Amino acid sequence: METGGLCLNERSLRPTINKFQTDMNQLKQQLREVTGRAIAAAKQATAALTLSIRTAAFEKLRVEACAGRKYAVVMSLKEGHDYVAGSVARNSQFLKPESLVGVAATIYKEFAGFKRTLQYWSRVEGSQRDECIVEGFNIVLEWTDADELIAAVEALGPGNNSAAIRQAIRQTEQAIAEKAKHILAQFEKTARLQAESGKNWAIVMSLKPGVDFTREVGSKLHAQAFDPAWLGPVAQAVYDACSEFETAFEFWSRVEGGQRDEYTVEGFNLIVRW
Repeated sequence: METGGLCLNERSLRPTINKFQTDMNQLKQQLREVTGRAIAAAKQATAALTLSIRTAAFEKLRVEACAGRKYAVVMSLKEGHDYVAGSVARNSQFLKPESLVGVAATIYKEFAGFKRTLQYWSRVEGSQRDECIVEGFNIVLEWTDADELIAAVEALGPGNNSAAIRQAIRQTEQAIAEKAKHILAQFEKTARLQAESGKNWAIVMSLKPGVDFTREVGSKLHAQAFDPAWLGPVAQAVYDACSEFETAFEFWSRVEGGQRDEYTVEGFNLIVRW
C-alpha cells in the first residue's frame, strides 16, 4: 500500500497493532477487576444487610413472644425495591412470594420453618395539599405457642439466639403467672365480700385498652361484644383461670382530668357470676 509516497505494509504496522492489542487486553483486565471489586462490594453489602435484618428479626421474635403475641413483623417491603413493580394487581392486597427480590426474597426463604404471610399495609404521607398513599407489604412470621416458636428458631441453625428467646419467654411466663396469681388472690377477697352482701357476682379484673387488651376503644365499642382474643397475656391468664365459671365482659367509661382538659377513659370489666 502506498500513501503519499510512504509504503505501509503489515510488517511495519505489526508493532503498532501488537501494542494496541496489548493495551486493549490490559484495559479489559482492568475493567474485569473493577467489575469484580464492585460485585464483591455489592455482595458484602447485601450480606451485611441480610444479617442486620435477620438479627433484628430474632429480637422482634423475642419481644413479641414476651408480650404474649404469636406473630412478628420481620421486614417491611416496598414495591420496586423488595418486590417486582407491577406484580400486584390494581386495588389488590395480595402479593405472591415469587415476586419478592433481593434481600426480601432471601429473608422470606430463610424463615421457611415458620408460617409466613405477606400482609398488606398502607399509610398517608405528605401535607394536606400533596397527600399520597404509600403502600407495601410486611413479611409476618406466626406461631401457635412458645414451643413451636423455639423449635422453628432452632431449626434455623447455629447463631439463632434460641437460648435467649427461650429464657426470655420462660421469665415472661413466670412474671405473667405471678401477676395473674396476685389478681386472683384479690378477687378471692372481693368475691367473699360480694357474697356476704348478698350479690352473686364480682369483678375479677378491670381491663384498659393498650394495657390489658389490644383493641382500641371507640365511641361505639360498648355496643359490641368483647372478643377474648383481644386480651393481653396477663388478662388472658386470669380469664383462663375463670373459664369454667360464668364470665362476662362489661363496658365501662369515666371522665378524667380537669374541666379544661377532660377526657373519657373506657374499658371493660371481667366479671364472674355464681
